[in-house]
Amino acid sequence: MAITSKSFDNGTACVAEQSIVLDERLPTPGWPRLRRKEQFFLSRRTRKSSAGDLYREGRVQAGSRRPLRQELARRIGVAVPTDCKVLGAVLSEVGPQSPLSREILGPVLSFYRTADLDAGYKRCRQILAFGGEGHTLGIHCEDDQVIGLMSALPAGRIVINTPTLFGGMGYSCATDPSFMLGTGTWSGSIVSDNVTPLHLINIKRVAHEVRPWRSLYQANMGL
Repeated sequence: MAITSKSFDNGTACVAEQSIVLDERLPTPGWPRLRRKEQFFLSRRTRKSSAGDLYREGRVQAGSRRPLRQELARRIGVAVPTDCKVLGAVLSEVGPQSPLSREILGPVLSFYRTADLDAGYKRCRQILAFGGEGHTLGIHCEDDQVIGLMSALPAGRIVINTPTLFGGMGYSCATDPSFMLGTGTWSGSIVSDNVTPLHLINIKRVAHEVRPWRSLYQANMGL
């Protein structure tokens, strides 16, 4: 699901997955399955030497008519399968020292492996704090207690068992349909909603009195 989401429109939608945090205690480890999907994992040396080519001011640099993931692979000197949709980077840190841990508006997806739920929560908190607070979090889980815990993270949209692109923008979940997503006061926005035409029009309200105002005034004054 995440690969389908991240490869949509070359991964340029900010609501698509930016990072995958995998709990390694899962009964059926997801890591081997991820490696079989339509993605190519960059080596440690390639990740370090090519960060500037993959990421620059939040956007991947195109300049070619070929598929963007193929063009990026060409630039950093790696050969990828023809069915490759996403370039994957397995990381261990979040922050300026790890450029690929930033939000990347392109077909580059970072991966983290954590030992347990607590470590996964902390890693997600770090990722959100590094430029993603108030945006979107996807949870793939059937345990309501785990969902409740993870839902405390500072994201305006928590989508469950669905790609964040399709859930966050209102297709597979009942969020308002929009590609313009507010991030709330977490990151300095005035709204945490999916922004729709209703946010862009002026509404005049003519309001009649429905309860006597004197009763509230008198109660407040102790009269």
